[in-house]
Amino acid sequence: MPDGQDLLVDHVYVLRRHEDLRWLPPDLSWHSGNAEARRGSLEQIEKHTRESFVGVVVEERRGNGVLVGDGNWVLTAGHLLGKPGASARVLLHDGREVHAEAAGIDRANNLGLLRLREKVNLRSLDFAAWEERRERHFYAAWWQPAQGAEQTARATPLWIESAFYGTLWAEDLPEPAQSGAVLLDADSRVVGVLTRRSRFGGTLFSKAQPARDQWDRLCRGEAWGGWLRGAGPSLGVRFASSADGCRVETINDGVKTPLEPGDLVISIAGRRIEQPAEIDSALAEALPGDSLPLEVRRRGEVRKLAVVVIARPN
Repeated sequence: MPDGQDLLVDHVYVLRRHEDLRWLPPDLSWHSGNAEARRGSLEQIEKHTRESFVGVVVEERRGNGVLVGDGNWVLTAGHLLGKPGASARVLLHDGREVHAEAAGIDRANNLGLLRLREKVNLRSLDFAAWEERRERHFYAAWWQPAQGAEQTARATPLWIESAFYGTLWAEDLPEPAQSGAVLLDADSRVVGVLTRRSRFGGTLFSKAQPARDQWDRLCRGEAWGGWLRGAGPSLGVRFASSADGCRVETINDGVKTPLEPGDLVISIAGRRIEQPAEIDSALAEALPGDSLPLEVRRRGEVRKLAVVVIARPN
């Protein structure tokens, strides 16, 4: 300081331009200035929503979800369900297990709805439209660590870094989490569903509002839109770029496929493939179990194959 005295700094914000002032929190207690205020808000959310957060098991894939609607539905990540009609198990906070089936899937937003086969008489949560909240407000996430099926669910305050299209980019959770973790606002309303980590760091939540807007379609068991890149089903193999095009590099463990390492993929369902990135686009509207025609070049010969699409590992 000019008078030679020391100054204890609690927060430092680096701004590149004047417009960045909008990212400053209006009340630092919601970010990190007042731990007691944050803890109090988190405790209220935990108290009101603990029983609403559930585990979801579909085949070998594990994730999470949240009770919504009239308590007979669970909102989760669409890629976890795979396709409408898939059988699932829902694990409740009190140790009960309820059978369920996948209803609708909004592939474009990676949101899916499960229908419980029996009423559970637990609290279901309402949706919050993102327009009603902004990045600078307080949020919390219910989540479960990705490693270890028996790990306890946790609630953690989260700071939203940015919102774009149907996605909310939040800071990192303390450790990798299962898909389907739920983002809540201070009023215990559902704001988003965790779908994946960002390659730039942080976690990505699909906005929950499209599920509210398309509720009837989801309840009817419809599936629509194209999967977000990296979220949809796969062919169960790893591809690599080569001078000749898109080459099959390895077959994933446990996958049965007519493809072989070294095959050059020419087309999928009539769509020409030249780079591995084009595989996801070709599968954008596919569902696990679909059989797709492929053309490959194997040891100089063009071969026609039929490959079954499988669910992407969670």
